Amino acid sequence: MNTIVFKTKIIPVMFILFLFCLPSYALFYNPNYKIFKINELSYIRIGETKFGGYKQIGGPIFLWNGSFYVFWYLDAHNAYRWGNVKYGQKYFVKVNGVNFGPYTYLSDFGISPSGNKFYYTYNIGGYLINKNCHGGKWFVFIDYQILGPYEKVYGLKYSPQSDTPGFTFKLNNQYFIHIGGKLYGGYAFCSQPFFAESSDDFWFFYSNYKWDEKKEIKPEYICINGKIIGPCAHIQSPVFSPNGKIFGMIYNIGGIYSAKYGLEGGKYYVYLKNKTYGGFTGAHNLFFSPSGKYNGFLFYENGKNYLVLNGKIYGGYEWVWRPIFSPDGLKFAYSYRTESGSFINYNGKIMPAPADFGNIEFDNKGNLIINPSQC
Repeated sequence: MNTIVFKTKIIPVMFILFLFCLPSYALFYNPNYKIFKINELSYIRIGETKFGGYKQIGGPIFLWNGSFYVFWYLDAHNAYRWGNVKYGQKYFVKVNGVNFGPYTYLSDFGISPSGNKFYYTYNIGGYLINKNCHGGKWFVFIDYQILGPYEKVYGLKYSPQSDTPGFTFKLNNQYFIHIGGKLYGGYAFCSQPFFAESSDDFWFFYSNYKWDEKKEIKPEYICINGKIIGPCAHIQSPVFSPNGKIFGMIYNIGGIYSAKYGLEGGKYYVYLKNKTYGGFTGAHNLFFSPSGKYNGFLFYENGKNYLVLNGKIYGGYEWVWRPIFSPDGLKFAYSYRTESGSFINYNGKIMPAPADFGNIEFDNKGNLIINPSQC
């Protein structure tokens, strides 16, 4: 892992005091707000206070039970256009009545899952073409401090468990991932960070090679909570289970991936619940039940299709369909076809499918419904 040094701007002490020394009455104040327009200009009323007129308003968001409000606005009074390039537009962020800005552009404005932190990214010195910001320098406002400058920033978000911030940035023509103050990089390219729905677990993928337009080979790697898997010819379907406790993905080793022909050759592997399966001729349809009780995937080998469910292999079939689950996630069912006909596996019990079989589904009460074919 490479190490870099980047500039950090800490918000002035007066701003920190401003955040944490609100009037005592504010702690019990949960204001109503309304956004409205007068003569094509936007206004916002928060409690008894009105702000405006702006070209555009975003938010507001309220923190600490409504005692603290933040919104952004666009001031275009001195804006002008040269061709398709816009100049003079200024973005501001207003925090409990205090302005921060001006910025050339502002994005990723939001509130952390706990509701106690707000965040945004902004650009200074750039210019706008068709609502896209070019040039200038990018900065990130997180955890009440400003990080930057960067050449590019994207994917800013917080983890749902402990408000850990994460984002991707470009610096000196390399890409880096910032997660909770820890840096990963630099890479020729990397994705944004992705957090599980209910924890601080994360993943992102990256490449240490730029796209080769002749061979169209781009080895890929994936980082899962700091663990690296790769190099891979291609990575597909990286995902956390709905309960956020299991990570899974399908990847290929030894193949060649191109934009024109897709993935050719190599062997497929599946990383699921900290275990690796493979290599297969093909693998697809990684799945999880809503409750997290069941997980698995489909693969094929030597002309036969198989299903892996909670580590157990079922098959080989002429064809097999992805399992379905009851609303509570405790029951499963899937259909398959063999030389002897079509069958249904319902929670481990095998039953022949009717002659007019079409598909299966669970109703809201968890009963298995076998639907006739529409043909």
